[in-house]
Amino acid sequence: VITGLDSISMQVAITDPSCHDLPDGKAEIENIFYGENLANINEFRFNWNTSPPQNSIYAYGLQGGKSYLISAVDNHGCTAYQNIFVPNPPEIKVSPKQIKGVSCFGGHDGIIELEHNSQDSLKYDWGTSIAEDTFYVDSLAAGIYKVTVTDNKGCQTTKIFSIMEPPEIQLAIDVDDVRCKGNSDGEAHINIQGGVYPYLVYLNGEINNSSIVGLSKGRYFIDIVDNNNCMKQDSFWVDEPDEELASIVESKDVSCFGRSDGELFFQTEGGTPPYSYKVVGGDFYAIDTLIGLKSGKYTAVIRDVNGCTDSITNIYINNGQYIKVDLGGDTIVDYDSYLTINSQITGGETPYTYNWIVPDGVEISCEDCPQTELKVQYNFSVSLIVQDSIGCLGEGVKNIFVKVKKGIFVPTAFVPDGNRVENRKVFVYGKTGTEIKTFRIFDKWGGKVYERNNFEVNDESEGWDGTFKGIPLEAGAYSWFMEVENIDGTIRNYKGLINLIR
Repeated sequence: VITGLDSISMQVAITDPSCHDLPDGKAEIENIFYGENLANINEFRFNWNTSPPQNSIYAYGLQGGKSYLISAVDNHGCTAYQNIFVPNPPEIKVSPKQIKGVSCFGGHDGIIELEHNSQDSLKYDWGTSIAEDTFYVDSLAAGIYKVTVTDNKGCQTTKIFSIMEPPEIQLAIDVDDVRCKGNSDGEAHINIQGGVYPYLVYLNGEINNSSIVGLSKGRYFIDIVDNNNCMKQDSFWVDEPDEELASIVESKDVSCFGRSDGELFFQTEGGTPPYSYKVVGGDFYAIDTLIGLKSGKYTAVIRDVNGCTDSITNIYINNGQYIKVDLGGDTIVDYDSYLTINSQITGGETPYTYNWIVPDGVEISCEDCPQTELKVQYNFSVSLIVQDSIGCLGEGVKNIFVKVKKGIFVPTAFVPDGNRVENRKVFVYGKTGTEIKTFRIFDKWGGKVYERNNFEVNDESEGWDGTFKGIPLEAGAYSWFMEVENIDGTIRNYKGLINLIR
């Protein structure tokens, strides 16, 4: 009878690792059974799924907290498997109770304080640079710190901590110097980086702010204190121009009376160049000579590039000498007569040049002489422009008026049938050149008996012979009307009576 074997089982003894996660655990197969019957352990081959695999009844280097598979094969080729679990000793749990960074850049007030869960007394190894065997270390600089903690069984754990520090307080100071010597308008603007915001700014020991104004020339000391009470000290210098702005001025008078060619010449020192100049009421110019000025009293203002100013008062520019041209008073002369005009010149620099100016058509004897003669036929103005040796001008003006003889004569009676030929007709007499626009004669009832138009006085080629349409009119008084253009161009109306005698 062939009888089958019972199932194979193993009895395994496990030795825990000495420390948490330490791979020094071991296991031993103490016995092997077929069912409940003890088998000969030497008749089996064993395999452990360790790395690398192990093939005896012993297994070493086992990691706590892991399971391992054991296989056993007998001489009959029967195989059995069994899992074992290797316990893991408790971990030494060390954690930071307090980590305090460095307060100020480069400081040594960092702190690390540890706490743990172990019942054992622990030993702490921080390295050789700081105190050993303590869970509390202080006066630390910024950096990385490593501690090894060991319990009574010699188990260890290692922790790494970082001590931080704020960035260094950095200052950038932008200084605006005093603009004008002796003023207190300097400024300093402080740009603060690093440290721990907010900041306090102290200027010469007194609290201020990062934009400091109202500074005069000198050195200033500042203390910057951040929120961790860290301090950064520095100083800055506020400068000012070496000299006050000061100017002197020379004036050049107007060359000719009434011109605008006066000038001011400036010499300026001190302040901060470049400079600009003006007179009150004008604009600034970036040149040291002001031109085109009239005569008068001026105040000049000088300004440097910083806006500092200097002023000079009571600057006088004198007028040029006045050239007076006297042609005498206005004159009334007879029509078509000649007028001599003499000029009297005062002022300016001799010699003079002369230029007489008259309307077109006026006859003039000399246009560039001190004296001239004009023919007068109508009203006009004559002017004389005089230029002296330095180019200054003077002018005189004289008004000339024409006196025209305007007498018109019409006989008061005529005898058409008389013996005197010159008295047989009615003619109009007067100054030569006078034109009769119209001449009309009316009877006593107002009827027009004669009319003649557009003829000159003293023209006896035609006249009224005392008839109307060839019929002689009766003796009596007749009225006449006349429109006359005088030789000066004026128009005038005349009227009167004439007796027809038979």
